[in-house]
Amino acid sequence: MVRITDGWSEDKKQIYKTIGYYEKRQDAIAALADYNKQPYNIDLAKCTFEEVFKMWSKDELSKMKPQVQALHRSAYNQHCKKLYGRVYRSLRKHDFQQAIDECPRGYSVKCSIRNLFSHLDAYAYDRDIVMKQYTLNLDVGEQEDKKEKIPFTNEVKGIFSFLSSCSPTSRFSVYCFITMSRS
Repeated sequence: MVRITDGWSEDKKQIYKTIGYYEKRQDAIAALADYNKQPYNIDLAKCTFEEVFKMWSKDELSKMKPQVQALHRSAYNQHCKKLYGRVYRSLRKHDFQQAIDECPRGYSVKCSIRNLFSHLDAYAYDRDIVMKQYTLNLDVGEQEDKKEKIPFTNEVKGIFSFLSSCSPTSRFSVYCFITMSRS
């Protein structure tokens, strides 16, 4: 167990905060050395993905346009459930990438998820929850080319097959209707 002194009580006893638990002494010494080299808020270091999202929502999300807020909330609620209980500090690039890769939706939704991750990571980095941003190079894949469609091809074929079985007067009425509806 690695702990640090967080203060003193009124009866002059130390108040400790635990950095973590380690199996080997060398790992514990390395964790303490890392903390001493670059101290961080121990309570924030234990925040989960869900808690970081709630803090970010409270501080930053309200400053965004309503449409962007809806996109981020949707990305969080529908595609990040596997990350909810995870300690944010323990998440790595492959965790974020896996959430994007498992999304069955298209390119734009994957971009929304990546943007959410980028905002959360920047927020966590600014508040010393994480020491490195892992979401900088997430891949959402290529945007699929839209298929070129010729409008009304099936409908036009259906109309012509119907017209071939109609009387000349009926055909003339339909032609007039089509011509008038174009203008």
